[in-house]
Order: sequence, then structure tokens, then C-alpha cells
Amino acid sequence: MTSGIFILLNSLVWFSPLTGNDSPGNPYGTERVSPFGQTSADQSSSIKVAPKDSVAGGPSANIPSPQGQEASFSASPNPTSPDRPVTLTWHFVGDKIVISGGRFAKGVDVTTRKFVVDKPHRTTRYRVDVWYRTEKVVGKPNTPSRKVHAFYEVVVTISSSSLGSLKLYTDQQGWKLKYPAGWRHDVVHLPDPSNNSLVYFQKEEDRVERLAVSMLPAPDGGAETLLKKLKSSVYSSYSNVKFISEAPTTFAGTAATWLVFSGSDDAHPGVATQSMAAIFVKGTRAYVVSARTRASNYASRSVVLEQALRTFFTADN
Repeated sequence: MTSGIFILLNSLVWFSPLTGNDSPGNPYGTERVSPFGQTSADQSSSIKVAPKDSVAGGPSANIPSPQGQEASFSASPNPTSPDRPVTLTWHFVGDKIVISGGRFAKGVDVTTRKFVVDKPHRTTRYRVDVWYRTEKVVGKPNTPSRKVHAFYEVVVTISSSSLGSLKLYTDQQGWKLKYPAGWRHDVVHLPDPSNNSLVYFQKEEDRVERLAVSMLPAPDGGAETLLKKLKSSVYSSYSNVKFISEAPTTFAGTAATWLVFSGSDDAHPGVATQSMAAIFVKGTRAYVVSARTRASNYASRSVVLEQALRTFFTADN
């Protein structure tokens, strides 16, 4: 039987022979600048790559920052679960920096620090105010520097949803995953089952929200090739595709890529979805461990779905 690569991303299964070719301003003002995008393995949010609730105000583009870094304010992990530690980090300096929100209430001076940690119990807005001096204009030595105030804000979203009790699935190839006790597991029969496995975990067949695990032979080129082929394959089963983030992470004790994307699955016309996936190679095998839900539910469900995915382990963990 022809050996092949099966790449899974939720409802997508893609096959290609291993030997073949793949086709596949106001200084104290209240002006707010809308950020864009969203990134990171744990969905950290910042002013440059942030969820829609992050904002900046004042002439923030000119805030002094460490060499090689753009000024930003981020929270990680975000979204998260109640009372879990969240690291709030800023990449800028100033004469005075004050953080407020959460346990910092109306403001704590953090001028000499680069980050703080809080444990929000509910969705919380944090704000960092910075006061700094503008640099003198090149060619105009008599131009005095000015004292300027700007701020950054970020909202840490708390998810209170739960998957309930979990039960353990053990695949015949040695990998394991815990999934909700009220869900089913559906095994897809693939060629060369000793090297390929594909299992969906869901309440009922072809649900929008589900977990999935695909194991396949590691392709030539390793994890980089796997990721490239997988991203190309998304377009064959999803419309309105948007790759939201792609970041390194550690998964099942191995270096992995954490991919987040949105799109409408052709099997569910008109339903906007958002997915997360850990993509990695371990020894001679490659894995795609993923979760999908409705885009409108992603903020509240992503934390618990990721928690389920991170129960995944292989025999050689």
C-alpha cells in the first residue's frame, strides 16, 4: 500500500505521496489607536499584536524602548482561567511608569520594573501610563524636549467555561489524550495504520467544536515542511481563511509550532470557526493536535480547549 502523509486540521485530511510533488497629536489626549491581529502560543496580547480590546493613547509611537524592540504592552496568557497567574510586560522606558487595574487598583509606580504578575479572578482591564521626554529634533539643536504622557491598555479575558470531567483515550500507536466524558471518539481508518492515525473527539459526528489528533510519518524537511504543507491544505476545506498567529511553543515535551487560524469549514456553510493546533515532529513521527470551535465562542472556550489538548502525550514523553 502506498505510504503517504496525512495532515489534519480539524475537519481537514490531506493526503500526498511521500515521493510525489505536493500541490496544493494631543500629548495628553484620549486618541485611541486600534491595534490589529493576535498572536502567541498562549494568546498573549499587546498593542502591536493584540485582541480587539487593546488600545493605545497619546503619542505612543515615540515612546523610548530598548534597542531592537518596539514599544508594547502585553498580557500572557490571555485568555486565561480564573486566578491563574498572568504576566504583564511592557517594552518601553520613561521618567515615570504607572500600572493600574486588578490588584494594582488605581495605580502603582513600576518605573524601575519591566513586568508584573497578577491573578485576575474576572475579566480585567489593565493600563500602563508612561511619562517621558521627547528627543531633540536632528538639525534643530535649539528645539527643547517636551514632557509627554501616553498610555497602553490591555484586557485580560477570563474564561469560566469547563469541559467537565475528562476520560483518557489511548491510541494503539501509543499516544494518549484526555477528552470530555460526554464526548465520543471517532477513529478514521487510514492506509498504513501502523504509521498513521486520525481520531476526532466530539459530542456527535461532525460537530463544529471538537478536538482532533493526527499522527503521520515525519516528512522530509521535518517540522518546517509539515507546517508549510498543512497551511497550504487549509484552503482546500475552508473559505475566508485568516492565519491569526504562528508561534513557537513546547508541546508534549517537544519544540512545536502553535498555529491559530479562522475560517468557514465547507462542511458547515456560513459558520465562522476558529482553530488552534500544535504541530510538531517527534522522532520518525509527526503530529497535529488541534481544537476548533465557533469563532464567537473562541474567547470563552479557548482556555479549556487548550487545557484538553495539553493532556496529549506519547509513550516517549
